[in-house]
Amino acid sequence: MIAATALLIAMAIDRCFGEPAGRWHPVVWIGRYLGAAGRCLAPRIDGPSRTRYLTFAAGAAAWCAGAAVVALAALAVEALALRLPWLAAAMLLGVALKPMLSWRMLRGEVLAVEASLAESLDA
Repeated sequence: MIAATALLIAMAIDRCFGEPAGRWHPVVWIGRYLGAAGRCLAPRIDGPSRTRYLTFAAGAAAWCAGAAVVALAALAVEALALRLPWLAAAMLLGVALKPMLSWRMLRGEVLAVEASLAESLDA
């Protein structure tokens, strides 16, 4: 019951408000983290050369560390929500689930592509 209600809440938030501003969007946070990690790990032209395997392994480790932080945060939110009454838990989980949905934005992008294709293939 909590999961179904949380999903409906997340879908309602997405329909009413769309995507949050970039500074509040977890996907933007992840992108910034990965961008910073990439800048730190990318081989420098004037620096010592590393093997591609070492650079790949460091990037994979950075990705795994970021994924672990996100997973721990999600588990913490879920643990907190399950201590609340069912409606409050569903609301908290719905708000936390919202960034996983982008139906409103996806629909808008699809309609823009459809309108451009109706004009011409080049558009």
